[in-house]
Amino acid sequence: MNATKKMFGTLLVAALALVIGAACGEPDTEPTNDANCGQGDALQIEGRTYCIYKQSITEEGFSCPAHVSAGSSYGGLIICGATGEHPDGLFERLHELYDAEVLPTGDCVGMTCSMGAGCEAGVCAISQDGCWMDTDCPSTHHCVNSTCQPKEVEQGCLEACAIGCVAPQYQPCATDGNFYCSTCQIECGGLEVAEDPAVCDGPYWEVDHFRHPCVAEETLMCLMVRRQGAEGWELFYDTIEGFEHVWGRTYLLKLDVEAIVDPPVGGSALKYTLVETVEQGTVVAGTTFDLPFWVADTNLVIATDGEKGTLGADRAFQCDPANVCEEIDAFLTASEAFRVHFRYDTQIDDPLIAFKVEVFEP
Repeated sequence: MNATKKMFGTLLVAALALVIGAACGEPDTEPTNDANCGQGDALQIEGRTYCIYKQSITEEGFSCPAHVSAGSSYGGLIICGATGEHPDGLFERLHELYDAEVLPTGDCVGMTCSMGAGCEAGVCAISQDGCWMDTDCPSTHHCVNSTCQPKEVEQGCLEACAIGCVAPQYQPCATDGNFYCSTCQIECGGLEVAEDPAVCDGPYWEVDHFRHPCVAEETLMCLMVRRQGAEGWELFYDTIEGFEHVWGRTYLLKLDVEAIVDPPVGGSALKYTLVETVEQGTVVAGTTFDLPFWVADTNLVIATDGEKGTLGADRAFQCDPANVCEEIDAFLTASEAFRVHFRYDTQIDDPLIAFKVEVFEP
């Protein structure tokens, strides 16, 4: 009897089928309640973790948890996994666990219908319904309001927006799935302009909890914003009328953006006004972030005095360990680029703690 058989021989008969099944691609565990899956079922299949949800993938506000961020539809279920590739054992187990009304019709066992497709009569066919993100649509389409729209519409909008606009952008809005210019006071490929409140609500911007060094006409501390529809954060050099940023707070803002008819030389051609603070949050104590300092007039945005210092004109910090302030002074004296790591103290509004400084290569 080989080692494997000896090992199996030590197990109870009731557990034997599960062990052999796992070796052959069967699920490792029964579904469990897992806080990481929220209202979904947690499954372990062939060593992979999944969260399974009984709801439509187009349901408003749904997103997969971060640890299983790749979502795909399977009948009336959502499968969230680390990747979009799943073992056959997963689908077989889903048919054992869930009622027929939430499973695909026909013979779709062993495949998920992604790329904007739906399982009809056992075949995954491209459908205009059910997309959740761009990757659920064919490469020639873009997912807008749960509908796969041809990318030519997007490109047409971008090209039209580019006429006379400072920062041409587009965003899907309203309920018709069309693309609209988000900053242009022109018609966009025959579509309405986003600023028309009868057509589109917004735009909405996220604002991060800290300010970042930036260079305009002088060195400043700029807001970090993520515009509606954008993936990444960017420096915002302008001001938002009616908005006051507080360190340690995150915001979701609804703005009014209008063109300035005769903008000043070197000034912005757009005026940003706060309409509503939709959401405001507070970071948790101990949250860390880092800021680079790299320009000749860095002393305009960071300064030290003994074991404490200031960022810009409105945020104090203290050095812990104390030699961090000495290192900052040395970089400032040598006019060398550097990066400082900060964290929020137990009380968010207390001075930040500068706990590390290092060389920065712009």
